[in-house]
Amino acid sequence: MIQLGQIITQPQMLLEIVINTFLIGALSEEIGWRGYALDKALERWSALRSSLVIGIFWFAWHLPLFTVPGTLQQQWGWFTPMFWVYLLTIVLLSILFTWISLHNRASVLSAVLLHFFYNFTLGLIVPFSDRMFFLQMILLSLVVAFIIRFKPVATTHQHPLPLRASLANDLKA
Repeated sequence: MIQLGQIITQPQMLLEIVINTFLIGALSEEIGWRGYALDKALERWSALRSSLVIGIFWFAWHLPLFTVPGTLQQQWGWFTPMFWVYLLTIVLLSILFTWISLHNRASVLSAVLLHFFYNFTLGLIVPFSDRMFFLQMILLSLVVAFIIRFKPVATTHQHPLPLRASLANDLKA
């Protein structure tokens, strides 16, 4: 993992990190998850159920990282407590990113930006440890619980594309 001190001595690394985090992580994933899969899921399910299903697939998408040497996932290992924390974190992020997207007129860009800043902050600025990752998952759980309790995401639609622009207004109530 890159340390902040390395970036101070090699500032070009920051540009590389930003580009990679944005293009490889946030942009490429959110075009698929919130840009395509969410529309398809909303044809069948509520926004909350859609988020849960997408979250499980999103976690499965990241499973190969558990076999890549040097990744945190590989260090955590299969079926360890951190494996399950990672699963829960991705599902919670799926709910949050869907909520943000739908509350911004179904904006994929809002999900992309949130995904980027989440990865960038967690990977670079926050001193990383298993404990810190667990604590951010607890905080994320509280945020998602608040969203579900006070700003429900459970809405069903027959035709999500024409309704996506008005969906944010529907969920404000």
